[in-house]
Amino acid sequence: MTDPTEVPAGEREVVRVYALDLEPAAAAAYKAPPEGDAADWPLRQALGATALDPSQVELFAAADLKGVGLPGYLIDGLGIAAPDIDPDRAALEAETGHIVVVLSAAFQGTAQTLTPTPPLRPLGTYRMAEAERPRAPMPVPGDEAPEMTPGAAPAPGPPPRGTSLIVLLGILLGAVALLALVFYFRSQPY
Repeated sequence: MTDPTEVPAGEREVVRVYALDLEPAAAAAYKAPPEGDAADWPLRQALGATALDPSQVELFAAADLKGVGLPGYLIDGLGIAAPDIDPDRAALEAETGHIVVVLSAAFQGTAQTLTPTPPLRPLGTYRMAEAERPRAPMPVPGDEAPEMTPGAAPAPGPPPRGTSLIVLLGILLGAVALLALVFYFRSQPY
């Protein structure tokens, strides 16, 4: 048994990562609770959790992350800051068995004490980077960032695409109406 971990009520944006030291056939029982009986779910029991939402828990083989690796998945897939992963990077990369990722939402806002027992082995607890600072939009290559004066309103951007289409349609309809009038008056005898 490892040291107990407190999960505060309403916890958000925390990711707990565990190794599941079992053969693939035995690990399958940990993937989802038995039909209609979450209390008998081996993963919930091994965590010592009182509430656990299976839709907020991932269980997969480390080999499934080929090319990305567990650190890459945690950084790029879950939004954990790379500097938070760096101290554990070598240990995370060395994992070859099954991995269990438990998001804060899995605890359904319920305060509880986790007491992980084998076959679960804690690998790390991380905070999602988006929880700490807002994410800026990705820059488009070739675009220059506009200079901003503190307190100044941003420059207006281009009109929404739908607005441009409506204006173009209006111009086309006006041109057709004008041509219809010209042909009408040309065909009238004087």
